[in-house]
Amino acid sequence: MNLNSILNDRDARKIFPSKHLKKKYQNEDFSFSTCFSYEKAIRFDITNYKDNILCTEPISDVECFCHLYPDYVNPTVQHVVTGDVNIVKNKPLRKTFKKGFGYIEPIYKDKLLIFNSIKSDLKEYVNKLANKHSITHHYFDEWLALIIDKIKSVVFSSKIVCKRNSSVFSTESDDFKTLK
Repeated sequence: MNLNSILNDRDARKIFPSKHLKKKYQNEDFSFSTCFSYEKAIRFDITNYKDNILCTEPISDVECFCHLYPDYVNPTVQHVVTGDVNIVKNKPLRKTFKKGFGYIEPIYKDKLLIFNSIKSDLKEYVNKLANKHSITHHYFDEWLALIIDKIKSVVFSSKIVCKRNSSVFSTESDDFKTLK
C-alpha cells in the first residue's frame, strides 16, 4: 500500500486545512511523507554475545555441546567458533539464518488490525498537528474521513494478502534453544 500517494492525492490535498497551518503546508510543493517502524532484525534473536558478556557465572560451569559439532570446533579455543550456518540442522532455522543478521521476518497481521493501526496513527497525527498550531482538530475532519475511506478500500481489497504467521524462532523453539 502506498500511503504517500493516498495522503498526497489531489482530492485529499484540496480539502486539507492548510490555510489554518503554517506556510510550509500551504506551499504547492509540500507533500506528505510516511515513516514506518519495522520489527527487529533476527540478529537480536540469534546472537547471544550480550547474554554471555553480561553473564556472571564462570564459562567453565556452562554446559557445552561442542562435542556434537566436531567439524566446527576451533582447535585453539576447543569450542565451536563458526559463521557457517550449515551447522544448523533444522532446515527452517538454517534457511532463516542464511538470510543474514539484518533480515527481518515478515509477521503478517489481519486486515482489521492493519486498518485500525493506520487509522489510529492518522488520528494521532491530526491531534499533534492541531495542538502544534493551536487549532481545533475538527478542521481536519473532512480530510481525515476521506483519507480513512481511501485506506479502508485499499486495505480490505484483494490487493493485500494477510495470513497468520509466527516467527520461525517460536515454531522451531526447541531446536533454537539448543543452538543458543
